[in-house]
Amino acid sequence: MALNRDPKIEELDFKLAELKREYDLFFAGQLRQEPLKLRREIERDIRMMTRSSVQSTVTKFQVRTLANRFRSLETQIRNITDLKFSRRTSTGALAKGNDSIIIDAIAITNPAIVARRIKTILKRIEKNSKDSGSSMKLNPDDLCNMLVKKAKGMVDQNNVKAVKFSIVESEGGAKVKGELITTPKQP
Repeated sequence: MALNRDPKIEELDFKLAELKREYDLFFAGQLRQEPLKLRREIERDIRMMTRSSVQSTVTKFQVRTLANRFRSLETQIRNITDLKFSRRTSTGALAKGNDSIIIDAIAITNPAIVARRIKTILKRIEKNSKDSGSSMKLNPDDLCNMLVKKAKGMVDQNNVKAVKFSIVESEGGAKVKGELITTPKQP
């Protein structure tokens, strides 16, 4: 049995899906700016719909469900930007060869984010290895699939929010080291 949904709820559901798509593109580097206008518009719509007093129980439930989906998406966005910000604070370390990538739940669902970062890291390592006279060839897609697969088995288990993989140059090629990023336990 299909429920008849209010056109406003249908529109809000569509906007939420569009916001998720746009943030995926933004974190993959295909959009230059965050879709803040759409985000504020959805926030305003949810606020207006939850304050409306002439709603049936079904409509109230649908609005609350969409509001919870929006809050969940906001939390995911905040977590990713926090991880990116923490990575930016160590830019000096990155420039000195500490090549790392952080893979969390959103990066697992959108491996393009991971693949892009890996390609950047491997270009830097290959340039350094050419300068030193050694040669190594790594397939970025294979490495991406391997890291995402490993992270998938660890993220969201035992308070693990993300996995930080460091790619370091060694004599036999590149080595990958993993470090778990956990959330602090609440007292």
